[in-house]
Amino acid sequence: LQENRAGSMLAVMPAAGGQQGTLNGGRICLGIELCGDTKAMSLMLAPCSGHCFIKHAGSGPLMRADVFESVDSPVSIQVWIQVFETGAIRFLRQAKGKDLEDSGLLAAECFPKWITTYFACVYCWGHSLQSPTTVSVDDAGDTFPSWLAGKAPTEMDVIWHLLEADE
Repeated sequence: LQENRAGSMLAVMPAAGGQQGTLNGGRICLGIELCGDTKAMSLMLAPCSGHCFIKHAGSGPLMRADVFESVDSPVSIQVWIQVFETGAIRFLRQAKGKDLEDSGLLAAECFPKWITTYFACVYCWGHSLQSPTTVSVDDAGDTFPSWLAGKAPTEMDVIWHLLEADE
């Protein structure tokens, strides 16, 4: 969706909604593909479940953390993804009628040094979608909307779990 080089900020504001508000049980994620010359890894957020996933390069491990509470009722959700000049990344989420939530900052030190380029992505496991779902990008650029720009990030405080290959 949007390419960004290390050293400049990337802000992507996708909106997502689905029948029963599940975004197909986590079968659709929004995130960032972190790329180097010959490797890539994925940082993904399942907006309704609140799960954040890191898929390490190649056949590397898949990890999951619960960064937000799950959203159960049918609802439209907005997600903002912010990549900082330092390479740190955070997600912000707002379900319709609810307060803005901040995942906290995933520090640049959590990622390999070979990362040079960031691509905002929608990850979809189409073969297993359970209901129609709409995902759109409302805006993409190098700055957040003014009402979000002043929201200071905090450190991400979650426990990461290593997932088995079949999960």
